[in-house]
Amino acid sequence: DLAAGQEVRAPSGGCKIAEDGSLIQRERPGPNGVILEDRAVQNVKREWNNAFGLRAGISYWVTEPLEIVAGIGFDGDPVPDATTDPGLWDTNDIAIAAGLKYNVTDDYKIGVSYTHINWIEHTVTPDQSTLEDLRPPTGSPDAAGTFSSWVGITNINMEWTF
Repeated sequence: DLAAGQEVRAPSGGCKIAEDGSLIQRERPGPNGVILEDRAVQNVKREWNNAFGLRAGISYWVTEPLEIVAGIGFDGDPVPDATTDPGLWDTNDIAIAAGLKYNVTDDYKIGVSYTHINWIEHTVTPDQSTLEDLRPPTGSPDAAGTFSSWVGITNINMEWTF
């Protein structure tokens, strides 16, 4: 298993955690002797899962200087339905790429390629989303909905060996 995290060090005066789990960054006097707390703006549990990706590619030399390249890939979805958020969503995707590479000389090559990434349509129902259950100031609207997207990327490149 791989793990990543963030270290949080307590300020010299200690570290206070609010009831909703957010870090109280500092306390300061307010009007009428009320103590005001400066808190983190948002503290959302993501609970992402492990995911995987698969890639395969092929190339074919049409002539001595001209090469055709192609590839396909798949990425799994690490985001559970309960914490899918429209601002930072993900779902399974398929990527397809094709391109040409031309050897101008032994040391200089030029290429062009296009990659199309299609995120497979994914629906989150209101009973699956838990974002609405978070307490203020962290709470956010229910993220139920159908998510889909695609992007096309064109790449023009050159390679120089020296």
